[in-house]
Amino acid sequence: MATDRRRTVSEELRNQILELAFAGLSAAETRRRMASQSEGTNEVALVSSNQPMPDVRTVQRIIGSIRLREDSEEKWSLVNNKVGLDSRLVLETLGEITVGTEGRVDSLNLTEAKWLNRIRESTEGLSGWGTWILYKLSVEANDYQSSGLDVVLGLKPWMDERRASELQKLIDSGSIPAPSCWSFIKTRSKLMKNGIFGGNGGEL
Repeated sequence: MATDRRRTVSEELRNQILELAFAGLSAAETRRRMASQSEGTNEVALVSSNQPMPDVRTVQRIIGSIRLREDSEEKWSLVNNKVGLDSRLVLETLGEITVGTEGRVDSLNLTEAKWLNRIRESTEGLSGWGTWILYKLSVEANDYQSSGLDVVLGLKPWMDERRASELQKLIDSGSIPAPSCWSFIKTRSKLMKNGIFGGNGGEL
């Protein structure tokens, strides 16, 4: 039965579960948040899904299958900016992460800071929270080389419907595999662009 439950979890639902895990919630808290789905009260609340609600064990398996952040790694800070990153971009991103995780993540290690800076510098119109989730789904939860992150950053499908449609056509035709973050982008494009705070969401 466990195997059957795993098969019924779509990529969209898996990514919704992972988004809450990346916000620092336990499996039980994630399951509770999914069940309540208080619309409009939390920017990181899950979108609706046609799938049946997964049980806690299924949520535990999904969260346990990924490599979550390592707190033991050296922290990035203004006085420890050894890698010469754009401090404004890193701090702006960290601000959204801190709010989006309700304070559970209030610092970045050097690896995270480098990736977040790299992603935001390489594209435009991407919010801090969107950057965090793209990094998590494409680098930590999947293999970066096969994640399709570069294509996503190049096409910027969160910017408008035309860009998203062109990417969907490439996927549907079999020209490229669906990027590991695609289901998240399709359901959360406004959050990708506007971010936790709305408005222009930290567009570059």
